[in-house]
Amino acid sequence: MVLELDSRSLCKLWDVQASHGHPSGEDRTTGSLSWVAQLQLYLRATQAGLSPAAASERKQLCDVVLENPNAAEAWLQFLQNEEALGIEVPNAGFSASASKRFTLLHWYHKATEMVQRSKGQAADAYLSIWLGFARQQWYADQALCRCPSGC
Repeated sequence: MVLELDSRSLCKLWDVQASHGHPSGEDRTTGSLSWVAQLQLYLRATQAGLSPAAASERKQLCDVVLENPNAAEAWLQFLQNEEALGIEVPNAGFSASASKRFTLLHWYHKATEMVQRSKGQAADAYLSIWLGFARQQWYADQALCRCPSGC
């Protein structure tokens, strides 16, 4: 089951969570669907300029993550595709707190929270998620160094 909300509702949900200090997905299960709504908002906010084929593939990869939120391979394929597309997050329409967290770094972090390493899990995919998270953190740190005031 995929939760569908309109953009206005998703923005309100995102801003309410940010203002109350609730981290998205406080647990490693799908007990809280807030991350699902956030992922849908992220997809909508970053779809401009994508070809129909790229948008379709992106939605398919996202659907696999939504169906298997604890699967390392699903997250890794989705995140690597996002990086390959060079997705940029526009700030328009979001509060400052939401804009800062609405990044690929946020989704790598979410993947590290959702995916537990266990026997039978693809160790390479699990490790690649953590390496991607570290890479995105490095990119964010480099950007902060270029603009210390938080531009």
